[in-house]
Amino acid sequence: MKVFVLGESRTGTTSVHEYLVRSGLKSVHYFVPQSGVAEPIHKHRAANWKKVKAFIENSGYDAFSDYPTRLFHRELTSSFPDAFYILTVRRDFAKWRASMNAIMGEEQEDFNLLQAYYLCYNEEIRSNCVDLGLRFLELTIEDDADSNARILSDFLGRDYNGPLLRLNTSEELALLR
Repeated sequence: MKVFVLGESRTGTTSVHEYLVRSGLKSVHYFVPQSGVAEPIHKHRAANWKKVKAFIENSGYDAFSDYPTRLFHRELTSSFPDAFYILTVRRDFAKWRASMNAIMGEEQEDFNLLQAYYLCYNEEIRSNCVDLGLRFLELTIEDDADSNARILSDFLGRDYNGPLLRLNTSEELALLR
């Protein structure tokens, strides 16, 4: 069983990762360092994909969330058509933008470019998974924690094990500053 969480950072990927662990899956979150990819990831795309794929196949993990999964969603869906794909999103762009600003500590300069990227890439992931008929779930992190957990459990065929905890929130980050 392979699970790929394709949401952008600050959309609940940490929360879903923790839920996957509680569900008995061996899960890794933000595995850029462990996979050995070269930065910037997009400039070394072919070589980085080979490293990411080798890590997925040989790491012993069942679930992979946050980067670099999002960047390689097309390669993942082609190489792992039997996997489960989860797109985590925020209710609206303003909520995601505020969360990004909280972690980066400043207002993003190019709001229009950031919004276009976020919305366009989410639509590309959504369309790709649906067009290929893959096991795909879109999960809005602001929705009810208990409902989200039940939706995740049903989607993955796992036992329900409590609500989806909200981890790594903007409020928590503000307390650390």
